[in-house]
Amino acid sequence: MFPNRPQCTALKRCMHEFYAISIECGNLRHVLDRTRMIHLNTSQKFKIATFAYRLVSGARWVLGKSDQAVIRRNGITWALDLHEGIDFSIFLLGRFELATSRLFDSILGAGDIVLDIGANVGAHTLPFARLVGKNGRVYAFEPTQYAFEKLKRNINANPTISSSIELVHAMLVPEGCNSITPEIYSSWPLIKGHGLHKRHRGKLMSTSDAAAITLDAFVDRKGIDRIDFVKLDVDGNEADVLAGAANTLRRFRPRVLMEWAPYLFEGKSAVMGQMLSNFINLGYAPKELSGRRQLPKTLEALNGMVPKYGSMNVLFETSDLKPPIDDPSSHSVTGQLVTSRTMRGTFR
Repeated sequence: MFPNRPQCTALKRCMHEFYAISIECGNLRHVLDRTRMIHLNTSQKFKIATFAYRLVSGARWVLGKSDQAVIRRNGITWALDLHEGIDFSIFLLGRFELATSRLFDSILGAGDIVLDIGANVGAHTLPFARLVGKNGRVYAFEPTQYAFEKLKRNINANPTISSSIELVHAMLVPEGCNSITPEIYSSWPLIKGHGLHKRHRGKLMSTSDAAAITLDAFVDRKGIDRIDFVKLDVDGNEADVLAGAANTLRRFRPRVLMEWAPYLFEGKSAVMGQMLSNFINLGYAPKELSGRRQLPKTLEALNGMVPKYGSMNVLFETSDLKPPIDDPSSHSVTGQLVTSRTMRGTFR
């Protein structure tokens, strides 16, 4: 079915806007990839993504397509809701957090054991599974029912790699804690809505069906005897996770990628400081993703590298690790790390 005249006019307007962007900036993928070199805060990143979404969604509407899409990117099939920030990034760029994904490509290999804590829709879970192969294992933790259902859908769409993934519908909690936070952020809509976080525009989703368990207890229960890498991104609950993971970190000393976001800890800087100190006491050093340059080991200096109301991905690793498969030293990155609600969310 061909578009009618008003639709043609709207489509032409969209195409003119895309053309203007491509002439001025090269192409949208290149522009968004380069924003990691510009230390944008979360609100600025959200505005860029929202603008791009409106153009793409408008063009799809003219062509009679909705925001629901089943696509294939980099050998992985995705069932996406394009009005969701993570989904839209996968649709537009092929992966979520491009520079962070390059790090994963450089340090993960066949047979590795990975913990994806805060798996959401599987944006990193599925690429992890491709990297570790059939002899590796990815444990994907997601406590919200909303994201867990989307995670299952994406994994089921990829039967050739799904056997390497184990889904865990649980919230990782501190030692001695048997309850879970009733709602956490797991949706980042690119459309207007009520009750969104004033900074990162996230939406709270229920965790009512999730189990509560410490990471140490999970590892013991599963009989896991090696962990190579941990991706930890749980939007302000990281300290709670780490408070139940001390034995795991001490025993396996895996690389840990965390989101460092001081604005999520306003009034709770002691929690962040304790987390940083605990990592250092375990022999870890904070490093940037590009080139593995060591970052400051003091809280004030490390926080000073993060844009106001922004975040930065930080890689914690120990000196006795084997060297990475490849060093993406030509790449730069910005990202994120966080912690939780009270001083109980520290690990020892």
